[in-house]
Amino acid sequence: ARSVPLRLEQPGRLVIDRSLPMVTVSAAGGQAKLHGGIELWGETRGKVWLEVDGSVRLSLFESIDTDLVASGLVSGLVEVSGTLGQPLFNGGAQVRDASAHHVGLGSTFDNIDADLRFADGKVLVDQLSCQVGGGQLDLAGSMGIEGWALGALALDLEARDVALSPSRGIWGRFDAALEIAGHFDAPLVRGDVELISGVFSRPFDFERPLVERVRTVAPEISATSFFNRVSLDLDVSAPETVSVRNDMALLDGEMRMQLLGSIARPRYVGQVRLIEGGRFTFRDIDYDLLSGQLLLDDERGLPPRVRLSATTEVGDYEVQLELDASSDSLDYRLSSTPALPESAILMLLLTGQLGDD
Repeated sequence: ARSVPLRLEQPGRLVIDRSLPMVTVSAAGGQAKLHGGIELWGETRGKVWLEVDGSVRLSLFESIDTDLVASGLVSGLVEVSGTLGQPLFNGGAQVRDASAHHVGLGSTFDNIDADLRFADGKVLVDQLSCQVGGGQLDLAGSMGIEGWALGALALDLEARDVALSPSRGIWGRFDAALEIAGHFDAPLVRGDVELISGVFSRPFDFERPLVERVRTVAPEISATSFFNRVSLDLDVSAPETVSVRNDMALLDGEMRMQLLGSIARPRYVGQVRLIEGGRFTFRDIDYDLLSGQLLLDDERGLPPRVRLSATTEVGDYEVQLELDASSDSLDYRLSSTPALPESAILMLLLTGQLGDD
């Protein structure tokens, strides 16, 4: 950057002349010119008339979120009038072929293109698109301006064929139609998410939560991240597209769930209905699933619960298992056809024969 003398005019007017503007040059090739003035005192104290023209690096916006690493340029022409306390913005800005990586989310946003306008006390997002997780995000709407900061949000977000892993052992590809509302300091994301396909591959451990309430992506979202302030109110559905593939199960199911809390600390409320025909292993015995559910209720602080009915054949006997398990408890009941006492069923499962055979 090169220094430019500022001119102090009477009465108390600080001016950067248009013929000799203040120029800032970034290492990535961006160049922005600033000229205009500010009334420092007098009857019109605080009055501003400024113009910024050129481009700046997107890395300047990393201060909004400490987990964000951005590259590329934003270019445009923005005029500022009004006063220091109530500035008025007019003009436009564009982003082309930029990228950003969020460390906490573990997601990279590529090919970011955006067209923005400043008018009527708002930032108007005519279009913003990017690629993430092999799919596409499209954003449009407006963001209010309060002084020199962003205020009320009214944005529509559409996701198509996006794949994400919200925590280890959970992966999903989805479409979504979402609204981003509230204030920039505490946004709310609400709407519908349809899971195209999803896989739960985390090993079952009935001594710990099956779905952890705190994200386990490493590194986690930092306490100062913008996403800690983003609340969720999402309806998630998956019509027979959820699969469980781990050390104990080969199962498929359908899901209806609410996703609440925040992006950093989501809360799950709902259920996954397991479809008949899958395979489930319990205490080294393989069973064919008849029916089952995974119940989630983080709102009431309850641990995730698995309930299922399954059957297996041992010799001339059909053994049925009724399982009700969570991180707090493990209950099961065994029955058989022809009928046997439970002690005899256990012997049959362990040895393949009855005790008196």
